[in-house]
Amino acid sequence: MASSETMLQETEPYIQLQSLFEALRAFRRTFIEKATAKGICTMPNTLSWMFSRSLADGTVYGQMEVHWHGTGCECVFQKIYGKWDQIVCYPEYIVTLEEYEKMLFSFWSYANGGALDVLGGDKHCRMGWEIQQQHVSYLEKAACDVNKLLSPLVQIKSSKKYIEEVAKILRNGNPKWMPCTVQWTYIKELDELIKSFENIPKEEMISTVIEQETKETKTDQKAVTIQQRIFNQVKRIPHWIYYFVGFLAALLTIFHYVGWV
Repeated sequence: MASSETMLQETEPYIQLQSLFEALRAFRRTFIEKATAKGICTMPNTLSWMFSRSLADGTVYGQMEVHWHGTGCECVFQKIYGKWDQIVCYPEYIVTLEEYEKMLFSFWSYANGGALDVLGGDKHCRMGWEIQQQHVSYLEKAACDVNKLLSPLVQIKSSKKYIEEVAKILRNGNPKWMPCTVQWTYIKELDELIKSFENIPKEEMISTVIEQETKETKTDQKAVTIQQRIFNQVKRIPHWIYYFVGFLAALLTIFHYVGWV
């Protein structure tokens, strides 16, 4: 089995599959970086924990936007009614993209985008992802990087259904990325897609590689066989024919020399 594993890791399908994992993870990272978490929220004063200020007028109703800006995140809460219009904060404890993502899914459910208990668990809150025009090119480039790695995998029989899933999920059912609002569960769907590729049986990949090598061997053997048959047919030609052809060639040379032809 150890030798099979070694053989698998040296094959083109295995290398392509590992590259696809990395491309999908890179696409996921780009999505988290560029998409804005956005939604209408009604939250009580526990929201002040996030913004480090007191919202003394009780329940707050408005629109929340959270996005990553390269070295941290910006949180904007736009109040729909009341004495102030909006508040903005830059949580100092968020300095990496991983911490930013952890914060998002600690406030809003990874499964459905609803507010969790830390923000009052309000059932009316549902977040989504907003893709703005200036970020479309980043997502489309990352999606194209994934697409380039799909075609070599069609030779793995069970990967067909996964490749179809990539086509459906990668651009959220659209032919290309454009400014839009994406459902909050998109990240969950993307994670499930990445995990599904990890479940392609290694045994099948090994058998696919063996089948390929067998086909290549048979093709080479067939080419050698054809060459051998031609050689054998040539060997069967009587020797006097070679002499006769040589005689005719010499005769034509003489005729050409004396100007008869």
